[in-house]
Amino acid sequence: MSCLINRGFLKSPKMERRNRRHSKHQPSTPTNHRHQPPTPPTNHRHQPPTPPTNHRHQPPSTHGPALNNDNNHVSNNGRSCIRLKSSPSGETTTDIDYIITDQSLSTSAGGEATPAMTTPTSSAEASPGYVPPKNTKYMTGDEFETMNLQVDFKDKGDVDVRICRYRSVVVTLSVILFILTTLLIFLAIYLGLLQNQSSSPLPDTDYLTGTDPELSPWYRLPSNLLPLHYDVTLEVRLHPQFNFNGTVVVTMECLLATGYIVLNSVDLDVTSVTLTTGDHVTHSLPAVVLFYLDSDNELLVVELDEILEETGVYNLTIEYSGVLGTGSDGLFVSSYETRYTRTEYYVASQCQPTAARRILPCFDEPSYKSTFLTTLIHDSDYRAVSNSDIDYTSRLDNHRESDRFTVTYPMSTYLLAFHVSKMADRSVTIADTQFTVWAPDDAMSETDYLFSKASDVLQFYFTLFTDIDIDYSIDNTDNVVVHGLHYHAMENWGLVTFDPSYYFYRENDVPLSTLKNIMEALAHEYAHYWMGNLVTLQWWNDLWINEGFAVYLSYKCLDSFQPEFQWESHFLRSSLNAMKADSLSSSHPISGGAVTYTQYIPTVFSPVSYRKSYSVIRMISDFLSETTFNNALKSVLEEFAYDNIDGDELIQAWIEQARMEGMDDASVAVFELVANTWLKQIGYPVVTLIRNYSQLSQGSVTYITQQKYQSIADTDPNQWFTSPYGYVWSIPVRICTLRSDNCDDPAVFYINNASVTIDVGEVTPTDWVLGNAGRLGFYRVNYDDTNWGLIIDGLKSDYEDIAVVDRIGLVSDIFNLAKNGIVSISKALLLAEYLVDETDYYVWSVADSEIQYISALFNDDNDVSSAFCHYIRDDIIEPVYSDFYWLRNSEFMEQYKEKVVVGLACHFNLLSCVETTLSLYHEWMVSPDRNNVDPQYRADVYCTALRNGGTEEISFAWEKVLEGAVERAELIYALTCTNTASVQSDIQAMIDSGDIDVNVDLAVLEGAMYRTLVGDELMWYSVSTRWDKYTDSNDSPNALVDRLSSIVDKYHTDADLSKVLSFIETHADDFLHVERRLADIDELISANINTVSLYRNVVASL
Repeated sequence: MSCLINRGFLKSPKMERRNRRHSKHQPSTPTNHRHQPPTPPTNHRHQPPTPPTNHRHQPPSTHGPALNNDNNHVSNNGRSCIRLKSSPSGETTTDIDYIITDQSLSTSAGGEATPAMTTPTSSAEASPGYVPPKNTKYMTGDEFETMNLQVDFKDKGDVDVRICRYRSVVVTLSVILFILTTLLIFLAIYLGLLQNQSSSPLPDTDYLTGTDPELSPWYRLPSNLLPLHYDVTLEVRLHPQFNFNGTVVVTMECLLATGYIVLNSVDLDVTSVTLTTGDHVTHSLPAVVLFYLDSDNELLVVELDEILEETGVYNLTIEYSGVLGTGSDGLFVSSYETRYTRTEYYVASQCQPTAARRILPCFDEPSYKSTFLTTLIHDSDYRAVSNSDIDYTSRLDNHRESDRFTVTYPMSTYLLAFHVSKMADRSVTIADTQFTVWAPDDAMSETDYLFSKASDVLQFYFTLFTDIDIDYSIDNTDNVVVHGLHYHAMENWGLVTFDPSYYFYRENDVPLSTLKNIMEALAHEYAHYWMGNLVTLQWWNDLWINEGFAVYLSYKCLDSFQPEFQWESHFLRSSLNAMKADSLSSSHPISGGAVTYTQYIPTVFSPVSYRKSYSVIRMISDFLSETTFNNALKSVLEEFAYDNIDGDELIQAWIEQARMEGMDDASVAVFELVANTWLKQIGYPVVTLIRNYSQLSQGSVTYITQQKYQSIADTDPNQWFTSPYGYVWSIPVRICTLRSDNCDDPAVFYINNASVTIDVGEVTPTDWVLGNAGRLGFYRVNYDDTNWGLIIDGLKSDYEDIAVVDRIGLVSDIFNLAKNGIVSISKALLLAEYLVDETDYYVWSVADSEIQYISALFNDDNDVSSAFCHYIRDDIIEPVYSDFYWLRNSEFMEQYKEKVVVGLACHFNLLSCVETTLSLYHEWMVSPDRNNVDPQYRADVYCTALRNGGTEEISFAWEKVLEGAVERAELIYALTCTNTASVQSDIQAMIDSGDIDVNVDLAVLEGAMYRTLVGDELMWYSVSTRWDKYTDSNDSPNALVDRLSSIVDKYHTDADLSKVLSFIETHADDFLHVERRLADIDELISANINTVSLYRNVVASL
């Protein structure tokens, strides 16, 4: 008998999105409301909303014939499950499941399963409470062959999974012939029924194979079920068990009749699955036949004996258990030290992007929004917080208690949050919102800065969105510190989490940069309460809808009440970092890229999705006008509240708002081209302005070209992504000239072709021209040699004629254009000489990065390194440096600039800086219990003092490291500055013994690679000898690539490239599905090799 193949089971067509403004399923909500949002009751953060009656997911069309639930063959994780008709006793015929495996198994009479396995055949069977289906037998492949069953697999093109049906009984030959005849009759009847089957009982997504994702999109859940509500109970146990038990009841609506329920689940031991009916069910209740965990695809598959009824509502109850991890995904345990040096453990969570499935089986995709009712059971001396307020608390036996929380707003699973700790709390009321911070009791005072600035942040958003016509309020919001959080912070609805460095501030003991980190994190996460939480991306390939808007709104927020921090320059500086990532051929578009495997989803949490998208959103806001942009944003919040939106829908919302406010068709067409070419292409252009100096009487005619900027000029731009627009952008070119009065509001030319000629107005031959005035465009600008010369002369004569943001852009552009040979490095260094007069921190910050980059490229070449050192130290740093910088008596932003200059002076061994560092370090050596070194300068002091000191200085540093001083990590970094073989050997010994932690101490050491050759070598030594420690603590391939990328970022020789590629090949299994990220590493090192060849002769001759 040939295997029957159900194509509908293997591959679902693209699900039609519901027309969001004219749905034929009208919800029982006010106009423009997709879901009826709750009206929060008194003292409750959220009130349960009425389950929406409209469907977020339209049922797809029927996918081929249905199969009877008898005699199913399903291949899973190296085994086969075949249900046969058998009569073991010669009496009543019964169903027997034969589990075919390549392991040694045994069977017993009576249909009882008695596996004699060394390892289970699936993660479900590995569960302590797993019970095999009734009448299950296990046998090896050889034993199966003795049954003489004919298995004929037919090739069906792109189909990878065959659904096979067999019936056989090993009895006398006559019985076999009789059964075969009977089977043929039934098969004829069955095939006739298939043609009339209207729906499939099987999932409409192939969850069993991981082949070409375009053919088999197993990474997405079937669209036949819509979750409406979760009732979650979690019982957590800390020391010494560190585990949890869970029960979840998922209320779901059936959109397309199916005999399978497929949810996401990973690393959970599921022990029980039951199904009960809810509303609109008229037929009999299907029973659960079997369930199992498909760990490769992170799925829990539940098979039913009958199909679920369309429009029916069902309750799926799942009981399970799990382990509290030590990483920072899912539900995990973290800890902190009290003032009494006692370790306090606590439970925290991180669900974004795909870790909610590690806490409970669920529909773990952002488009599946549901309400949640949570219960947390814990020891009575702990306190629990979650996404909503505690409704009531019940006392239990054994010093345990149960906290029942109120129902949340409809939200995506990645926003779930749970926290159980002994931390203290304090609250303040901000415009009817109770704002609460949680922290260890003896660290509560360190939250003063965040606590004091919360009012400014929330008041800005409340004012901005005050007239939005939706029923939405934030009665209470909790904020909590999570030690070891991979992210800076996380916007969980109602419970925002922060890494300690973005939460705590100790005046005079923490670098100034922490203030800005805290402010940016606070503003960013609360921007998500509107864009991200209330309105959410449809799928992860539009992450920019969440993150780009959060960056944009946080910029607007912070600039409104802290202009002295120069937030415009701050966000411009950070967006320049995104240009490096986006110059690689393996980058991804802002919107609509191919996000396939679950392991690939974290890769879109990149500078492109955050910083580049912020720049593009800002450019779009400028095109539309800020008023139109804000009105469009409010319309989106009203139209898509409690629901999802994709990139195309957002572009359409902008267009509709622009038309409503009078934009003509021609301008709309230009806008649409701007939005699409910037959102749907990877990379960015280099815009080159070539002036015609002979036509000045008729105005300055300028020839403008654009081409894609690449880290390596001759790289194929279509290697990973083919642009639908041929890598041509619609570019806003803003022209500013020396003598013009329009630099604050420059003329804008939209360049839609590869080349164009424009008239920029009357400009004298001695006037410079800037082509991206205000830096609103995410592109680099090159000029003809004459204009570059005029710009350099202008900076040296009166740099303030050019705005700060334009000076930031000029320094970044010229050094990065030099990296791939578009301009000469000599021209870039000539421009850098004007820095002796520059006073702005952000300009110095960009220059510092470029100078440190060149220094790292030649840290293994003494001759070139020495020449560069003398040039930077003598011509640029020494004229600027002052001993007064150590006193920190300047204005706030001036101190930032002074910190950069001191760091460069110490790095290049400026004598006065060396003397100061040695003096400060010796004071500490004399009084070891009193460290008076300013936290702002500690890394520079330790490194410089040890590099220029002797045995005593090094011995003191080792003593502090071994005794576990608070400066331990910084001192380990400083020890790499010594460049001595004995120190390197000692640190290697600490790495071998595990005394240096790969996730704490070595994270600091990564900074040493930019400054010391020893730090470089030690990091690679750690990676190559203790890679297992990295993989143990980072189970995500993307996290491993992040760590590897940061380590090899400045590698610049063929030998470096060879050893890294060899390492990747050796550990290929650790990097599954992130091949594009690995290509980044290859391209980065190759680009550095190319840059070294371009720079060497010029730098050596300085």
